[in-house]
Amino acid sequence: MFKSGFIEGKTFDPNRSDWAGSGKRPLSWAAWYPVSADTETREKLDAAPEHAYFSMGPVAAEAPICRDNETWPLVLFSHGTGGSVQGTGWIARQLAEQGFIVLGVNHHGNNSREPYLPEGFLTGWERTVDLSAILDQAGNLPIIAEQINHDRVFALGFSFGGATVISLAGAINNQRQFVRWLESGALPGNGPREFPDLGDHFDRLFKESEVFRSSITRSSKSYKDKRIKAVVALAPGPPVRGFTAKSLKKISIPIMIMTGEADQEAPFDSCSLWLKEQNGNFDLMSLGKDIGHYTLAGICTELCKKESPELSDDLPGVDRALVHERAAHDAAGFFHSFVEPKNGFFSRR
Repeated sequence: MFKSGFIEGKTFDPNRSDWAGSGKRPLSWAAWYPVSADTETREKLDAAPEHAYFSMGPVAAEAPICRDNETWPLVLFSHGTGGSVQGTGWIARQLAEQGFIVLGVNHHGNNSREPYLPEGFLTGWERTVDLSAILDQAGNLPIIAEQINHDRVFALGFSFGGATVISLAGAINNQRQFVRWLESGALPGNGPREFPDLGDHFDRLFKESEVFRSSITRSSKSYKDKRIKAVVALAPGPPVRGFTAKSLKKISIPIMIMTGEADQEAPFDSCSLWLKEQNGNFDLMSLGKDIGHYTLAGICTELCKKESPELSDDLPGVDRALVHERAAHDAAGFFHSFVEPKNGFFSRR
C-alpha cells in the first residue's frame, strides 16, 4: 500500500468553446497518485474550509510520485451532477493508495466549484468529451505525466459520472428516448436537486445560445474512446436511460456497476438493474440494501450536515467510511484484474 499524493490545475480543450462562447472550454482537473508510505499527509477538503462540504481524507499535496514502479495504470474520473471530483475524492485517494493514478475533471457548468449553468446539466455528452480531452493532455500534466501507463487506462464515475464513463465505453445517447422516460413520471420534479427547474431552460437556450444548439446536434454521436480498457460505474444516474439498447448491447469492454439498493436519486431497478438487462456481460454489484445515493458521496463536514443534511443522512446501521472502503477495494480489484502483476507491482504488459 501507498499513500496518496494530490495535485490540481486547469487547462483548456482547444476544440470546444466555453458556454459563453467567449473562449476555449475549461478543463479544471485534479489528480491523485501513489506516493511513498513514509510521506507526510494532511486532510484535504473539497473546497476552502468555510465552504467545504466533503473531506477526501489524507493526501500529500504536490508530493513526488512514487518511483517503485516504472509506470502506473490510469483511472479517468467523473463526478456526479453539480458536484466535483474533489467532493468524491475519497475513492480517488483510496485508488491511489492501491497503485493507480486517478485523473478527474470538473465538468464546465455542471460542478460545484464554478457557477451552475443549465447547459452544463443538459449536455452529458460534453462531459464524456472532457475525459477524452484530458487524457489527450495527460502527457503534459505536472508530476504524473511520465508515470502514466497509457496501455492501461480505465474510467470510473459516480452518479451522472457513471453515465459519463459508460458513454466512454460506447453507449450512445438518444435525447427523445430520455425525455419520454422522464415524461412517463419515472422521476419527480423538473430537474435534479441541484437544478430543480432545469427542464424550463431548454427552449430558451436552444433559441439564444449558438454554443448550446451546436452541442445538441452532437448529442447522438458515439463518444467511445478505444483507449479505455474497463469501466466502473458507481451508482450510475438517470441519464443512462437515454442510452440506446443497441449501443449498450454492443459494448464489449468490461463494465462493473456498483450501487446501493436504497438509492432514491438513481433508483436501483430503473438505472443499475436496467443497464444489466441491456447487456448481460455487465457486472452488477449491490453494495447493500440500506445503501443510499449520498452514502457514496464524501465524508461530510459540519457545514454540510448543517446546510444540506440530506447529503449526510444514512440509514441506521450504515457506516459510510466502511462502505467507501469496500467500494474502493472492489473497484481497485476489478481494475487490477486487467493489469499484469510484476514483482508485487503492476506494470506495462
